[in-house]
Amino acid sequence: MNSYEKIIKTIRAESNRDKDTYIRLGSVKNGKIKMGMLELEKEDFLINADLKLTNGDKVLVAKIEDVFVIICKVVDM
Repeated sequence: MNSYEKIIKTIRAESNRDKDTYIRLGSVKNGKIKMGMLELEKEDFLINADLKLTNGDKVLVAKIEDVFVIICKVVDM
C-alpha cells in the first residue's frame, strides 16, 4: 500500500466513524415518536423520567449506535 492509499484509507475511516450518531427533530403522536417515515415505539427509545410529552410536542432525538434518546422537548418562539 503506497502513501496515497494510506491517506485515502484514513479519510474513509474517519468519515465513517460517527455515521451511527445523529440528532433529528421528531414529533409525538399517540405515544410514539415520529421522525419522517420512522416511528419509534415506547420500547425503542430512552427518555428522561421527568419529561412529560403530549401529542404534537416536538422533540430532539439522538441516535447513538443502536440507541435512540429523547434529549429534550423543543417549542416554537
